[in-house]
Amino acid sequence: MPPSRGARGGHSEAELIREILAGRRDLFDDLIEPHWQAVWQAVQARMGNHPDIDDVVQQAVFKAFTRLEQFRFEGAFRPWLIRIALNEVIQNWRKRVASRSVMMEPFTLAAVSVADPKDSPFNLCVRRQTAGLLQTALATLPEPYRLVVRMRDFEERSVSEVANALRMTVSAVKTRHHRARQKIAKILSERNALPNPT
Repeated sequence: MPPSRGARGGHSEAELIREILAGRRDLFDDLIEPHWQAVWQAVQARMGNHPDIDDVVQQAVFKAFTRLEQFRFEGAFRPWLIRIALNEVIQNWRKRVASRSVMMEPFTLAAVSVADPKDSPFNLCVRRQTAGLLQTALATLPEPYRLVVRMRDFEERSVSEVANALRMTVSAVKTRHHRARQKIAKILSERNALPNPT
């Protein structure tokens, strides 16, 4: 459950923001307090009961503090704060993915199958080179494509889960995933100039 937060003082929200921007940074807690639980719940809705929820919320609040001058007074503060928090959810997921060892995609398993002990050194070399080409191809994809491939093929997330995490439509996720696979296949075909066995 989110930690309990106190009530805001007598200032209006707009007044608090203007005073903070004018130098009263000690008032930032008063600005955040009425929105803390809503932000925490929005993050929990995306992350489930993940242990990093509190860290993500704290990071989002810190970013809101450092970027408060970017807030536009024609909009409400809470949606702006929640957008920052949801972006932090995506950043947290990216960091976790980057820290994990990369799994091979199903559509490349035929080319990079488990080596038979009787295989020739040439065939073993081919498998290693194909795996390296896949890693290179994935690394050269634009970040939006690379992220969808990792979520769909490495993390085995459903299309709807990816759509929710990236704030995209289901059809957009499907299209981007298909195009990403096409790009990988094209890169592999262009770079897969393997030597003939001797």
